[in-house]
Amino acid sequence: MIAYQRTQRFGYKEVLLAFEGIINNACENADLTYKFSLSQYTEGIDLDELKNELKAEPVQKINIKYQIPNPDADLLDAIRENQEKTIAEFEAANLTIKHVTYQSNSIEGLNIESDIILKELKNISGLHSKIDSKKAIQNGYVVVETTYVNGLTKSSADMRPVIKHIDEKMNFREEAARTILARRAEQIRLEQ
Repeated sequence: MIAYQRTQRFGYKEVLLAFEGIINNACENADLTYKFSLSQYTEGIDLDELKNELKAEPVQKINIKYQIPNPDADLLDAIRENQEKTIAEFEAANLTIKHVTYQSNSIEGLNIESDIILKELKNISGLHSKIDSKKAIQNGYVVVETTYVNGLTKSSADMRPVIKHIDEKMNFREEAARTILARRAEQIRLEQ
């Protein structure tokens, strides 16, 4: 986890791209053949909340991005013990990212209650039995982008980012460390 201070000229997308570039450049310089991608850490959204969000107004397009997890040590051990279907399929295909898009040209938009879309939404929780939809979205393993019939676009990566407002008198480093440790402690508590 990386804590950073936003400015009007340099927002979270630019910070993520910059850190991603630094890490990938270091990997390239070390002759490593893999690359990293970073995403914003959010509060997450569970499957029912996501469905309700999609039903709020007519949706013209849903794009779901699946990414192989880059988990913490405990989850990594669980994945190594049993990859389960989705992660095994990703590895068999040498796949890092998968995009699934549903689009309608109708003014009514997509039928969110249809079997095909409900099945895809259920797949969000199918990366691994230890990763529910909220955790998948929270950690950026799954990103759901929607375009509504009115043209408005939303992304789960932008919803409920973890933000800590710090008084100028406080030490940024200490407050950032406290926030990250508190988030990690909460994750561990929920996993037990």
